[in-house]
Amino acid sequence: MDEETIKAAFTAAFNSLINNKDEVIADYRAIIDRLTDSTGLGAENTALRSECEIVAGLMQKAITENACYPLNQDDYINRYNNCWQDTMPPEKGLMRMRLFALSERCALKNLRR
Repeated sequence: MDEETIKAAFTAAFNSLINNKDEVIADYRAIIDRLTDSTGLGAENTALRSECEIVAGLMQKAITENACYPLNQDDYINRYNNCWQDTMPPEKGLMRMRLFALSERCALKNLRR
């Protein structure tokens, strides 16, 4: 018996055991697609990056105003620190970590394909 004959016999025996082979394969493909789908994560990632850009713009504006105009430094520091609070929820310090974790999850899902 050669290898091709063994493969053909195994495939025939296996196919005779599974009557709904096409359905099983389609189900596995659907599961793989669901496990590797990162579209929702991509949208969340985009929204979070947009929020980061808003905060960065506000911080840059505060820095520029501080450099160009005489400002009370206590007021400036409070304004600079409050840029996050004006646009973000209280977990402001977690934004960068959330963005990194989200990017990692997207990459892992894409690697699974």
